[in-house]
Amino acid sequence: MSDTLSDLETLFKLARDSLPSENEIPSIPTKSNELSKIKKKLDSGHFKPGEKKSLKALQKPVPVPVLPTTEPSAINAIQSIAKMDNVRPTFKQMKQNREETTGPGWFDMKSPIITESVKQELHVLKLRSVIDPKRFYKRDSKRNEIPAHFQFGRIIEGPADFYSSRMTNRERKSTIVDELLADSQATSYLKKKFKQEQSARESAAFHSRKKKMPKRFKK
Repeated sequence: MSDTLSDLETLFKLARDSLPSENEIPSIPTKSNELSKIKKKLDSGHFKPGEKKSLKALQKPVPVPVLPTTEPSAINAIQSIAKMDNVRPTFKQMKQNREETTGPGWFDMKSPIITESVKQELHVLKLRSVIDPKRFYKRDSKRNEIPAHFQFGRIIEGPADFYSSRMTNRERKSTIVDELLADSQATSYLKKKFKQEQSARESAAFHSRKKKMPKRFKK
């Protein structure tokens, strides 16, 4: 046991002797040390050949990357410059744009894509005089024609309209046809009118056949 302790003590002594003293430990260069050296040299004015350039390079400010601005004024300026760079449209393109829209007088309304549902909505709107008996509309001479430019909108009730004259959310539908089918008064009136038209046509057909009968069996 004593031999092992003595061996350990000798090892510790050898390790302590092998370590360098405080004076022999080299100083690790840091940024603060370098800056202090640069300041001293600048104050003294003594430089080695080629050292002055390196010091000036160290003194130069580091370029900071400029991020793209998000200010509205700068964005508007960039957009105006981009518009100026655009090529002016030709007369043919201007004419085509005029034909595609209604012009600035009608807020440049574009012609929508004509589908079967759009045709159905237009047909119902043109036959609106038949739907409600208490409202009278001017007769449309171009009933079968589809207009070139039109848009569907939603009527927003004003504050002057009372609650009883407004439509509830349950009554509102996506299309006019759905609203008509959901309205019981409108459907009953349309059924009654359809029966009247059907009976009138049947009576007219019967009378015409009755007139033709004697001519057919005439001797």
